[in-house]
Amino acid sequence: LGMRGGAPIATYVLIGLNAIAFLGEMFAGGGGSGTVEAGQHLTGDGGLCGNAIADGGFCGAEPQEGGEPFRIITGAFLHAGPLHLLLNMFALYVLGTLIEPAIGTLRFVAIYFVALLAGSFGALLATNLNEVTVGASGAIFGLMGAAFVIARYRGMQEIQSQIGLFVVLNLVFTFAVPGI
Repeated sequence: LGMRGGAPIATYVLIGLNAIAFLGEMFAGGGGSGTVEAGQHLTGDGGLCGNAIADGGFCGAEPQEGGEPFRIITGAFLHAGPLHLLLNMFALYVLGTLIEPAIGTLRFVAIYFVALLAGSFGALLATNLNEVTVGASGAIFGLMGAAFVIARYRGMQEIQSQIGLFVVLNLVFTFAVPGI
């Protein structure tokens, strides 16, 4: 599992898990609107929300009892709409097929989940305690950073500059497109 040069199995599994979670969102009555809504939708029940993780309070308009640390991870597998899912999964595919064969599956998965946790904690710091956020963007930005470092270490200037452009484009999508 940790060998280099093989097929990017973890990349495909992560894409599949995100797609399955999105289908769950659709069947639960959310996911297609391009917005994150609290309440009866899976995004509201599993999305990242400081009040639901901490001592309780409101997440959007819904009261929460708190004590739900699982949201730090589950929120990264939920998405605000099909465009949000598509952009994140495209980036995961490109980065995963580049990085995973180069460093091995175990290292790739470790980078992905450390970046996912860092992205979740960053979102908690940057948003209101009652705001629900979702998406794999934190993990994706972590993979971009890893790809940049790997390319730099291996002297691949062209890939290094392409990753820089990829980061800029993702930042533009993140802040300019509603629902992302």
